[in-house]
This record gives sequence, structure tokens and C-alpha cells, in this order.
Amino acid sequence: MQVWLTQRAEPTPHDMGERRRPMRTGLMAEYLSTHGAEVLWWTGDYDHYGRRQRGHDNAEIAVSDTYRIRYLAATGYGKTKSLARLRYDRAVAAGFVELAPRQGPPDVILASMPSVDLALASVRYGMAHGIPVIVDIRDLHPDIFVESAPASLGPLVRLATAPMKARVAEICRDATAIWGNSDAFVEWGCSLGGRRRGRHDMTLPIAYKPLTVSDAEKAAIQDAWRREGLFQPDRLHVVFFGTLSKAFDFAPVLEAARRLQAKGSAHHFHFFGAGQQQKFLSEGCASLPNCTMHGPVGAARLQAAMELSDIGLAPYIFTDNFAANMPNKTTEYLGGGLHVGLAFKRGALADFLRRTGSGFCYETAAELTEALTRLQDDPHTLTTAKAASRAAFVQHLGYDTLSTRMHAQLVETVKTFGNRATRTGLPSPAAARL
Repeated sequence: MQVWLTQRAEPTPHDMGERRRPMRTGLMAEYLSTHGAEVLWWTGDYDHYGRRQRGHDNAEIAVSDTYRIRYLAATGYGKTKSLARLRYDRAVAAGFVELAPRQGPPDVILASMPSVDLALASVRYGMAHGIPVIVDIRDLHPDIFVESAPASLGPLVRLATAPMKARVAEICRDATAIWGNSDAFVEWGCSLGGRRRGRHDMTLPIAYKPLTVSDAEKAAIQDAWRREGLFQPDRLHVVFFGTLSKAFDFAPVLEAARRLQAKGSAHHFHFFGAGQQQKFLSEGCASLPNCTMHGPVGAARLQAAMELSDIGLAPYIFTDNFAANMPNKTTEYLGGGLHVGLAFKRGALADFLRRTGSGFCYETAAELTEALTRLQDDPHTLTTAKAASRAAFVQHLGYDTLSTRMHAQLVETVKTFGNRATRTGLPSPAAARL
């Protein structure tokens, strides 16, 4: 089976610098290429997380005998939300449109959405060549832009994003199948595409596979921190990993830290990442002895930090997009055995945490302070909570569990489409290769 993956913003195995953990498309590529498929991943030539031009232009570079990456030449951007980012997305999609016909056709395309432009190009290519295209919905674009805008600008943003919404509707209407991080994402896509949910439409939470870090490397990292007085074993450690964007509300977290510091509690907060709120957090940490701003670090240090920590914070500002989502941040926390603290109380993730006992929800600094105090005061409760997190991950979100389901559904979709294509006279590369 020959599989194309289209996703323009994830780290790739060719990226420079400290090792990075593969994300959703990278994990799919890794699993499929080691389980009988030939994989070609189409992506842009800009490193979104390293904020640098990769320099591969339109090169196709092998990762293994069964896994290749086709880079698409496009100039990067400085800000995530910018016209330059939109131009980049259009350029990547245009590169796919130009170069895809020069490749032998695949059996199936698995297209990440966003980007809207690349997903639409993937669906149109599939329609033109009789190839099934599965659209994997990661975010509710463009609804997320309307929701995050000031109320006074909502109607204007809705009008400005109407053309994008029309393109997303076309994507969802013409896709062979819709996948999503949660049931709500799949239902949203089906509704927007004017279709009923079918047997090939699937809820597929984001999987997590820990980076392999040697014991010696982890020990060296952890020893260095402890020499600096960090991650002391007599404290309850609370961590945040991720981009420090406006999607998060860190004010209640810092206020909870102040309250816990005033009580003389044995808590310590660690913030890993960079972004718009780095200055705000750095200034807050400078005035709080129980807070440390680590800045951006590589995957090995994040892995080492998780092994020394207890609670993973998900301080999202409530939006319908986040409420409907099962974000990769919390999956990573659970995979590291961390209990999750989520900053809202309703939606898919909140329900999951309550159902599995793998986290708690808060909305105010007082509620966060109370929850952290309770866990610190009762070691048995903390041990039980972390065990529940590990069990929830293994049962519902583990790499092997989700990858096996993904692979089986992909094969079944291709088989079904191949039979339908044969009956209707459409070309079907899958029919000869499955």
C-alpha cells in the first residue's frame, strides 16, 4: 500500500538541533512505513518549531527504504498568525499541485486539516485521480479565528473567513472519510460537509510515543538540575510544556503559586517553552521562589522533566475548539505519568479526565490552589492519581493502541474505495496493490 501524508508544519526526522519528538503525522509515517506501507510525506520547507528555513527546497529525502519526505519550497514566516503564514500555506499547496502529478499515484492520501489549502489540494487531487482521501481534522478552522476574536469584531472576522469556511466545507464534503481528535471534531466535519457520519469516519485521539533517551543522558540532565536546586525530591512538581501563546491563561497559575508560596507549601512550578507570554511568565517567576522559567528546550530535557514531575498543566482559555478537542499536550502529560490540571470543566477532555480519574479541572486560582494542596497533603491520593493517568494513557491513548486502529481503518477504507471505484469505472491504484 502506498500512502501519501500531507501536513505542512510538523517536525521531521531531518530537522536540526536537539532531538524532537515526532508528532501526529510523524508517528503515522513511522508506524505505516514499518508495517508494510510505502510512505511519502508532503510538507513545507520551513521548520515551524525551529523557526528557520530548512533549505531543502523541493527535494525528496529518504528517511528509510519505505519512508520518504517531499519538501515543498516556500518562504517561512515570523509570526504564526500573520499574512506571511497564509502566504506560506498557499505556496506549499501550490507546490503540491505542481509536483503531485509527477509522482506515481498513491493508494490513499491522509490529509491533515489545517492547513486548509493543502488539505483542499489533496482532496481535489484525489477526486481527479480516483484516489481515496481521508481528512484528519486537527483544529476547527476557521471557527477558531471567530471564537478567539473580540466580540465586537466577531461579525467582521466571520465575514472575512467566509471563503475559508467554504473551502473547508468542500474538503469535508468530498473527502472519502473524516477523522478527528474527538467525536465532536468528526461530527463538526460531517455537518459542515453536509454528510452523515459513516463507518469510515473515525475518532482518533492524538497518540504519544516517548522519545528514547538513554538512562545516562537522563541522569546527566537531572543531576545538572538538582545541582541548581531544581526538581528536589521533597516537593510536588507542576510543569507546563508548550508554546507560550495567548491560547493559555497563566495568571491563575501564577496566583496559585503565590498562594502556595505564602502558605509555605512544598510545590514548585516549571515552565518550558517560548512565545508571546514568555516575558510575562519570566517576570512572574522572577518574583516567586517556587517558580522557574526554563525557556525552550529539546525533547530529551522534556522527557527528563516529566520523570521528575507530578502534575501537567493545561491552562487553556475556554473555547469551543479546545472543549471539543483532545489536544496532544495532555496526551503527552498522561504518557509521562503526569496527573493533568485542566483550566475548564466541560467538553471532551474534561469528560475524559473525570471518567478515567486522570486529572482535575479548575477555573480559578483558588480552585487550583485547593487541588494542588490536596494532592501534596496526601501522598496516597497523588500516587493513585498518577497511576490512573498511566492507565488511561495505555488503554486509550498509547501509540501502539491508536496506531493499530489507524492502520486497520486505513486499509479497510482503501479496500472499500477500491471496490467502489471498480464498480463505477474510476481508476483505482489500490485495486492492483492491496
